[in-house]
Amino acid sequence: MMQVGTNIEVNSVMKRRMGQFVALLAGLLSIAAQATELGDLPDPTQPHGAAAGAAPSSGVQSIFISPQRKTAVVHGRTVTIGDRVGAAEVVDIRPYEVILKRDGRETSLRLTPRLDKQPARGGT
Repeated sequence: MMQVGTNIEVNSVMKRRMGQFVALLAGLLSIAAQATELGDLPDPTQPHGAAAGAAPSSGVQSIFISPQRKTAVVHGRTVTIGDRVGAAEVVDIRPYEVILKRDGRETSLRLTPRLDKQPARGGT
C-alpha cells in the first residue's frame, strides 16, 4: 500500500514538471516570435542614420598591418598592395587609409573621417 501512495506522488510531481516544461516552451516560442517581429529595428551600435549593413562611405571597413604584410578590407573584399579595387590599383596601405592609383592619380580612402581639431571654448 505504501508503494501505491509513492507512485501517485511521483505521477503528481511528473505532471507538475511536465506542465512547467510546456509553459516554459510556450514562453520561449512566444519570445522567438516577437524577436522576428523586432528584426526591423535599427542596430544601436551603428552611427545615427546609417543603413543596416551599409559600408562606410569611403569603402574601407578595416586595415590590418603587421611586420609581414599589410591588408585592408575595401567594399567587403580583402586586398593587399598590388590588388585592384575597381579600375584602381592599391599602392599603399597605411594605418588609417588605403592609397589607390588610377590613371596616374592617387586617391586616399580613409578608414575614419578626417576630423578638424577645434580649440576648446572658454578654456585657458
